[in-house]
Amino acid sequence: MTTLRQRTRHVHKDSDDEGPAPILNDEEQEKIIDELKRNSALSNAVNIWLFRATVALSLGTQLHFLFDTSGRHPLTTILPTRFSNTQPLIPFAKVFTLLLVALHVNALFLLTTSLPFKVKLDPMQTFILSNLALAVAFVTRTTDFAQLFWWAGPSFLMAGVQAAVRWMHESEGSVAQLEKLKYDAKSA
Repeated sequence: MTTLRQRTRHVHKDSDDEGPAPILNDEEQEKIIDELKRNSALSNAVNIWLFRATVALSLGTQLHFLFDTSGRHPLTTILPTRFSNTQPLIPFAKVFTLLLVALHVNALFLLTTSLPFKVKLDPMQTFILSNLALAVAFVTRTTDFAQLFWWAGPSFLMAGVQAAVRWMHESEGSVAQLEKLKYDAKSA
C-alpha cells in the first residue's frame, strides 16, 4: 500500500552507479561524524605542530641576526657567493628585525589554543608589517638577492600561518555544521 508519506531514496544523477543513495541511521551518522572529528583534530594538531616548529626556527634565525655583530644575515653563509655580494644591510635593519620578532611571537600565540588571551593582529596588518623591510630593501636598491630573500621569507611564513589558522577554524566549523545537519532517519 502506497501512502503520501512513503520515503523515497534520493538518486544522484551524476553518479556512476544507478542504485539509490543509502540513507544512514543515527548510529551510522554518529560514526561518520566522530571519524570526521577525529581526522580534523589530528590534521589540525599536525599542522599546528609543523607551523610552530617552522615559526620557532624562523624566530631563532631572526634572534641570531638581531644579536649578531658581524652585520651579515644568516643567508649569506647558506647561499652561493654569486647571490650574496655582502652588500650593506638596509637602513634600520635591527628595528625591522625587532618588528619581525614581534610578528613571530604573535604567530606562535595564534597557533596556541590553550592561552586564555589572544593577541590578534588583522591579517592585513600582519601582511603590511611583515613586508615593510622588504619594501625598504626594494626602495633603497642597496641589497643583494640573498638579503631580499631574507626580508621576504617572514612575510611568506606569516601568510602561511594566517591561512593555516583560517583553514583549521573552517574545518572545525564544517564539522560542527555537519552535526547540525544530521537528520533523523525515521522522519526523513
